[in-house]
Amino acid sequence: MTLSLSQGGNAALAQVDPTAQTVFIGLNWEVPATTPQIEIDASLFLLNASGVVRDDQDFVFYNQETDASGAVYRIPAVERTPDDRDGFVVSLPILPYDVQRLAFCLTLDTNTHNATFGAVSWIQARAVNSASGQELMHYRSSGELGAETAIIVAELYRHRESWKFRAVGQGFAGGLRALAAHFGVLVADEDSPSAHVVVADDAFSSLTLTLDKDAEEELSATDGLKRRRRRSLQDVLATQVEDIKTRYRMFSPLLKRAMQDSPNESQSRLLLDRILQDVLGYALNEIKTEQKIQGRVADYVLAPGGIDALVIEAKRLGAALRDKQIFQATSYAAYAGVRWALLTNVVNWQIYQQFPVF
Repeated sequence: MTLSLSQGGNAALAQVDPTAQTVFIGLNWEVPATTPQIEIDASLFLLNASGVVRDDQDFVFYNQETDASGAVYRIPAVERTPDDRDGFVVSLPILPYDVQRLAFCLTLDTNTHNATFGAVSWIQARAVNSASGQELMHYRSSGELGAETAIIVAELYRHRESWKFRAVGQGFAGGLRALAAHFGVLVADEDSPSAHVVVADDAFSSLTLTLDKDAEEELSATDGLKRRRRRSLQDVLATQVEDIKTRYRMFSPLLKRAMQDSPNESQSRLLLDRILQDVLGYALNEIKTEQKIQGRVADYVLAPGGIDALVIEAKRLGAALRDKQIFQATSYAAYAGVRWALLTNVVNWQIYQQFPVF
């Protein structure tokens, strides 16, 4: 049963579902068809007892889609449903204890001139048990939106030893920049001299946050000043690798518990299925199981975009990986005309590249 909250209402997650440890906070809104197009962005702030971020990594948004601990990440666009235009996954048990509150927000893009949330029919936040998919509670605004350009839609906050969800609906002027400043985030301002200071050669990964959606800052080779450029493929790949690492860290407590139970091969496959989908981001229709290859059966074939790209030989969780199993994986791939093969026991991953046999 889903609990409906009005503005200002709150409820304990444990009272609705004691099993909810990892929750998804989905955000949604409706713009009338007659309204000129506006762009709305979602953001999340991890706040301490004073109501501000501990550092800039506690600001999760389109340019920084996870926090430093790996407890929170923004859901990828490909995983969003019509029920949620945006949202965040929160693993409550691994949140640092000095994070006392999480604020889930919506802001209007600053390039949308003269737009306010008064043009939006409603906004919504809902809390979902990520493991079961069960919606626990939700809040939808009912006419309280006006001249705001930023909204704190909802919060999760610690209450004694548990967590509560609160429907907030509080508005701000000034968009995302003003909201970030309210929570103590330092954001680069192009009109400020501090946005063009000289920095060290190895500081690319720790440059000041920018709200620009099309570019990141880089160091000029001639004068050492920070300039704008579009993100390169290398930058995108590096971001994706860090995102995978973050998701894997969130998944690792489940693997540790599973190791203690000594699961069989079938149970291990269930864990591998979750890693392929929840950590590596493959869609269900891109994961083929028990594929016949010239009289042999491959455990998995990954086919992003419908093209077979990787053959997987999967073993029981934690089982020893042997040379003959490497041959199994690579031979399946070779006879399938696939360049890549993977041998894994869910914990260890060995990937091979070879020329296919035709």
